[in-house]
Amino acid sequence: MSEATPAAAPEGTAPPPKRETTALRQIRESAQALLREGKTEETWEFFLSALEAVLLRNTDLELLVAKLRRLRLNPRSERIDPAQLTLLLEALAGQAEPEAEVDPEAEAKADAELDREIEDAEKREPGTEKVRKKRKKGAGWKTSGVKQEIHKVEVPQAERECTECGGKKKPIGEDVTRRLEFVPAYFVEHEYQREKYACGRCKEGVTTAPAPPSVLDRSAATASLLANVVVDKFVDHTPLHRQHRIYQRLGADIAVSTLSDWNAAVGDLVEPLVNRLGHRVLHA
Repeated sequence: MSEATPAAAPEGTAPPPKRETTALRQIRESAQALLREGKTEETWEFFLSALEAVLLRNTDLELLVAKLRRLRLNPRSERIDPAQLTLLLEALAGQAEPEAEVDPEAEAKADAELDREIEDAEKREPGTEKVRKKRKKGAGWKTSGVKQEIHKVEVPQAERECTECGGKKKPIGEDVTRRLEFVPAYFVEHEYQREKYACGRCKEGVTTAPAPPSVLDRSAATASLLANVVVDKFVDHTPLHRQHRIYQRLGADIAVSTLSDWNAAVGDLVEPLVNRLGHRVLHA
């Protein structure tokens, strides 16, 4: 059974006119109005603006197609097996319903949407693809809880006299200029020289000054250093080998194994707190 072919137009009748979009009709009418007024130069500019809008839209579509093609051909960007994708498309095609007839109202709505997009493109200024957002006024940064130092900068004595009349100038206010300085972190090695006392007669009963408190047994790391290591590891996602290099540049050569032991020890210290928090959450 052969497929049905569209019936040819009867002889002697004109072919049906091509469907013309609203935007194209408006362009034609506007150009004709300009020509009737004798504005030939403005007519050319109008046509060039419309053509530029279409070319910009075409360029955007070409870039989108090129990007999709590159993602399709680049094996590293493939997240779905092409064979599985083909099977999925075939399954969807098998479940698809027969193609419905063209709805004139839906087609008219689509044409109206396209017309609005073309009109928006025509309103663009020539030579600009995107409207740049105005940058907000301001320094682009702000601080909270940062140490602030105020420096008074005085006008030299030689410049406090008016060059016109020779009188002394009076202060009328001040201009404020801010600069943000970064002071790198640094290590401080504390050395506690603990005195020792002993009896000079019996040589017994040696008394030594108490040692400073320690967070971990037989460890030189203070609470501030341990907190920094743990925060860098689990909050800022800085691996231990990178922390080792960072501390090494600051003058402290701490082995990666030592940093790992410190993390494990801190985990043991906070385990009761974690268990308590978990208990409260489960009973909430």
